[in-house]
Amino acid sequence: MNKQELTAMVAEILGQMEPMVKGSDYRPTTPGPEPKQTPYQEGDFVPDVTQLDLRKLYLVEDGENPEKFRKMKEKTPARLGSGRAGARYKTLTLTIPEDLDYTGIFEDIWQEYAKQWVLARVKTTNMGSMFKLTYNVELMDVTREKEMIDKLRCRNGNLEIAVSKQETVGAEL
Repeated sequence: MNKQELTAMVAEILGQMEPMVKGSDYRPTTPGPEPKQTPYQEGDFVPDVTQLDLRKLYLVEDGENPEKFRKMKEKTPARLGSGRAGARYKTLTLTIPEDLDYTGIFEDIWQEYAKQWVLARVKTTNMGSMFKLTYNVELMDVTREKEMIDKLRCRNGNLEIAVSKQETVGAEL
């Protein structure tokens, strides 16, 4: 069978098939999401939040000098007084010998010191005799970071450990 005969056969079969969904007969099998409730009713005025100049607003609870803070805030694009902007993730890279099974070897340490963690990368190093593991970690208590590193050092044979702000890893050859 050549390409033309195959194309003709496929076209014939497709022509005999009825459409599985017709535009006018379509009824979803599951209900769609319900609309979210808002405090606004039809016709209410909804304020345009894009019109707010956050540099002029004082959003700090129990601040000591609102006027001085407001003046400082007007001179910078920095997000002053907005509180903590989410979790502070760390990138933790550690080296282990190749004969150490890294799946779950640090699990008890992560459970003790981290809210969440994920093994983001595994790379061989030192001519394949070691693994370099990269974890993204959110610590429960940043003041216990050294204590956590000490436990990791005992587990990985005192090989290299590095902790930094969370990295954005680019492609590497």
